[in-house]
Parts: sequence; C-alpha cells; structure tokens
Amino acid sequence: MKYLFVLLLIINMLLIGACEDNGESIFVEPTGKGTIRMINAIKASPDINFLIEQKILAGANYRSSTNLYQYDDLDYQFYFEVRYAGDSLATLFSSQQLKVTADTEYTFLVSGSLENPSITIWEYLNQEANDLATSFNARFAHTAESFGSLDYYFNQPGVTPVIGDAIGTISFGEIMAPMDFAEGDYILTITEEGLPNSIVFQSDVVSFESRSKYTITPFDGGENTTAPIIVKYYSTTTGIGAHNEGAITDINYPSTSEFVHASLEMGTVDIYEGQLTASSTPWAVGHNFKDITNEVQLPTGNDPLIYVPTGLTSPELINFTIGENDGIRARTFAVGKNNTFEISTYLPDRRPLDTAAKLEIFNTNTNFDSVDIYVVEADTLIDEQTPIISDVSSKSTTGPALLPADSYDIYITETSEKNILTGPIRLDLELNDVFSGIIFEEIDPSIVELQLFEENQTP
Repeated sequence: MKYLFVLLLIINMLLIGACEDNGESIFVEPTGKGTIRMINAIKASPDINFLIEQKILAGANYRSSTNLYQYDDLDYQFYFEVRYAGDSLATLFSSQQLKVTADTEYTFLVSGSLENPSITIWEYLNQEANDLATSFNARFAHTAESFGSLDYYFNQPGVTPVIGDAIGTISFGEIMAPMDFAEGDYILTITEEGLPNSIVFQSDVVSFESRSKYTITPFDGGENTTAPIIVKYYSTTTGIGAHNEGAITDINYPSTSEFVHASLEMGTVDIYEGQLTASSTPWAVGHNFKDITNEVQLPTGNDPLIYVPTGLTSPELINFTIGENDGIRARTFAVGKNNTFEISTYLPDRRPLDTAAKLEIFNTNTNFDSVDIYVVEADTLIDEQTPIISDVSSKSTTGPALLPADSYDIYITETSEKNILTGPIRLDLELNDVFSGIIFEEIDPSIVELQLFEENQTP
C-alpha cells in the first residue's frame, strides 16, 4: 500500500508538471457574474431546497421563488432536494449542470413531479434599473400545468381584449421576451389561444412600479383557492438578493367559507346575509352547536353576516363584515360565552404533499387557557412522550403538522400537564392525506371533544 501511494504521488506530480510545461492552468479565471434563482412548480411538493454544488442556497414552496443569487461565470452543478416527513436528511430528486454566462439571469423552473421532475431554464440578459426611470420591465411565463397554450393581454383599465391584441401566446414552461411598460395601473387577462372571449383569468386593477423588473406567471389554482388559476409575481429592483413576491387573484372568483357553530352557550341560530328586515330569509336555519355548513360563497361589498336565535330577528348575536375577498377557501367559527360572541376565521391548508400527511387542528375550547396535543404511534402511552404541538390557545390553529404514513393515537391535555382531556383517538394516515380537527368544549368543563375529518380538495 505504501508503494502504491508513492507511485500515485509521482504520477500526479508528472501530470502537474506537464500542464505547467504546456502553459495550461487547472484553474479557470471568471470574467464576470450571472444571477440564478429557482421557481417551484411541483404541485404536491414541500419546500424544495436549491443547491449549487453542495451548498444550499434557499428553499421555495409551491408557486414560490428563491431570491436571486450572483455567481462567477463558471460551470456549476445544481441540485434539488426535499425532506420526507420523519426523515432526518433531505432526499435528492434531480440535478442540472449549467455554464453561467456573465450579465445573464437564469431561472430554474422545477415542474412535473418528485418521481418524474422536469428542469426548465429561462435565461435573459440583465437590465439595469437605471434604464427604467419611468417604466418597468415584465416577463410573462406559463406555469399553469392544467392548461394548454394561452394568450396574454396586458392592458390599462377600460380596454377590452380583442383578437390580435395579445402581447404573446405561450405554452406551459415557456416565457416571453422581456417587455418594458410605462409605470401605472394594468389589468392582466389570460384566455385560451385565439379565443379572447374564453377567459381563464382576469385580474382586478394592479399597480406596477417603475425601476422594477417583474416575472409574472399563472399557476393552477389548487385546493386552497376558488379560481382555476392564481397568478404570482416576483419583482426586484436590483437584480440580486431579496425580491418582492405576491399573488394576483381572479376578480371573478370570490372567497368561500364553511361556517362552524363552536359556542356551547350561544344556542341554535339562523344566519342572514345583508341587512336584516321582516322579509329577510336566512341562508342557514337551525344551526346547532358543532354543526358545520357546506362551503358557501362569501358576500362582496359591505353586506354583513348576522346571527340571531332561530326563528327570531333579534337580538343580533353576531354581526360582522367579510372585508377582503381574494378568492380563498376559509373556515369560519362562531365562538364565545357569557353573551359575548364573535367570529374567528382561519385558512386550512388543504394542499396534499407527496412527502407527508397533514394534520391541522383548530381549538375552540374556552375552559382552558391552552392545550397540548400529542400525536403518538398507535397504542403508545404519553407518559414519556412530548406533545407534537404545545400551548395551543383558544381560537387558534396549530398550523399543519407533517407526519409520515402510519397509524397514530391523538391525545389532548392541559398545557404542561399529563391529565388527558380527550383521547386516544385513532387516525390512520397515508402520504397525500390532509386531515383537520376541531376541539370543542363539553358540558363537563373537565373534558373536551376532538372531531377529525378529511379535507375536501375540490373548491
């Protein structure tokens, strides 16, 4: 072994000497810098880690982008990985080599599925913000996987899309050449190719700022929104570092909500929409404690939702207005006691993941300041276990817990105590499952009830 090592060392020295004799160098000198980022377009993925060589740059959730990073114009190997629930290490699912060119911006679009991923690279020359003193730069892409080729109309308010006026037609995975527009208000309309009246997305008026560079792209609406398409924008003024990211929703698709009666003391109620008069008709009648309505469209404008005792028009137990109405799917709770009742709303995360099952629990109980939630392997006692989520206060949600496929028992205790308020409640989970739970108070104030149900994936 010693002689083999010496032989390898001599060969290595000869090779180095040969390179020096030929005037060659093993190092490549960079001449400039390019910028890189990643957009996650895999519907059922968790955060995707974006790596250059072995260094993690950032993670991005579905429909999100990493920041822009600047690197020398050299060859690099890029990697993409995710973490499966229960695993301590991330799993590599794809890689891509790229020779970075100076003064060029690269976007890695990661689409398809974790089992069959597709990496598409968009590249374009960087543009200085100083060139956009009174204008902005926009690049329109297509990342709505369920749709074929689409026409894009980008007009000032009051202009109706007509055939021939589209700024471009692109298919999934494509991006248009950059275009400059005067700063101001615009409406984005997306239609099927060649059919200006077949609208698949229409925004409200959106303001765009000068000196900014935008990437604007539609995605499938998914399980958490009511519209078939949601548009995202990623903007920057510097070309590197942090960016602004936001959603542009479809003006034609209002928000929806289920309504949950979660007040033990409020009694049975009727729910009215709009001003309550002698001729008004409730849309929910005989709404009892622990009842959950179907998902209904929320009113737009200033019309309130009013709760009154069943069969009566007064007193008004709850009167509230929705306010923002941006195409989300909510869950709305009526809570309270001692003749003080109110609304508490949250947005369930219904999007399934290929790497985990999801469990999210909302606590409506008011008999305890807060509770701990244990999710343990089936037939396991909690004596030596720690809660998966601690200190869940009343009128709050746990957020989605990501769990491996398995059979579990759920217990609820008072915070920092082992006295069981309810449980064990058995829950069998597979990857892609999305379950929600609601903690209700009981007539006996020393216990609670947990109701579990599988989330409806269809808007």
